Amino acid sequence: MDCQKFSRSFLHGYVGTLFTILTFCEITSGFLAAGGFFQVLFTFNSNVAMLGACSATVTMLMLFFGQRITKDYSGAASLVPYFIACILTVFFLSYRIVSGCTM
Repeated sequence: MDCQKFSRSFLHGYVGTLFTILTFCEITSGFLAAGGFFQVLFTFNSNVAMLGACSATVTMLMLFFGQRITKDYSGAASLVPYFIACILTVFFLSYRIVSGCTM
C-alpha cells in the first residue's frame, strides 16, 4: 500500500504495516467495548469496558500521530471530539471502579 500522504515523512515505507496495526487496534477496541457493554449490563462489572476505553484512547492517539506527521491539521482537529469522548469514558469508568459504585 503506497500513500501519497506519507510520501515526505519517515513513515513512507511502513504505511501498509501501520495500516494493518491500526486496523487491528480499532477492531480490538470495538470488541472490547462491546464486551464491556454486555459485562456492565449483566454483571455490573466494568473491567472489560475500561480495557475497551483505554484501547480506544490509544488508537485515537495513533490516529493523531499520523495526522500530525503528515501535517493534516484539519484532519487532526476533526478527531478531537472522539478523543474527548474516549478520555471522558476512561475518567468515568475509572471513577466507577475506584469508588466501587454500582448501578
